[in-house]
Amino acid sequence: MGMRLLAPDRYRRMPWRNGRGMTTELAREPEDGMGNFLWRISISEVSRQGPFSLFPGYDRLVAVIEGEGMDLLLDGSLVERLSCKTEPYTFSGDRLAECRLIGGMIRDFNLIVDRHYGRATLHRIRKGPGLTVGGLGSVVLIYAVSGEAWIRFREQDEEQRIRLEEEYTLILEGVQVEITCPAAESEAIVSEVSIVGRANYHICVGAIEDNTLP
Repeated sequence: MGMRLLAPDRYRRMPWRNGRGMTTELAREPEDGMGNFLWRISISEVSRQGPFSLFPGYDRLVAVIEGEGMDLLLDGSLVERLSCKTEPYTFSGDRLAECRLIGGMIRDFNLIVDRHYGRATLHRIRKGPGLTVGGLGSVVLIYAVSGEAWIRFREQDEEQRIRLEEEYTLILEGVQVEITCPAAESEAIVSEVSIVGRANYHICVGAIEDNTLP
């Protein structure tokens, strides 16, 4: 089992190349990579409508975590209205995507995965029944949006409990995990990447990142 706890001062904040906003990268694999990646989680600040980046060979999952929301268009057609109340949305990075803001700036959580390496899911957790994910061959990434989240798992036949503070990220690999948010104002975003190609994965090439939204 592998585990990493990331504090906010470990995140990398960077401007978009087109000057439209800022992105905060929480984590990626490879951890020290600067180019293409197997998976990446980040938070974007979207202050104006416009195109998203093309990521050929990748799947994208997005959830609005602050603001009134956005309309997501794929290949010029409206497919979904996303807000803090809606479930995360999944789409192919090969498609031409753009957003239209509903009422001002938003922040959204993004998970991008090389589909040759893994399959991904994204969940929004609030007070109520917990969520159980993970296991052998999977990576679980938990980000505490607001309040705190409790994470429970077993290591060497002993139960482990971790309190994840607001804006912290916990990464667990190869273990089944239960996540709960105990307070009414608590919220967490849970990403799971089920690895399908560890032995012979390749990093996708040709992802276009300049002059578009991240």
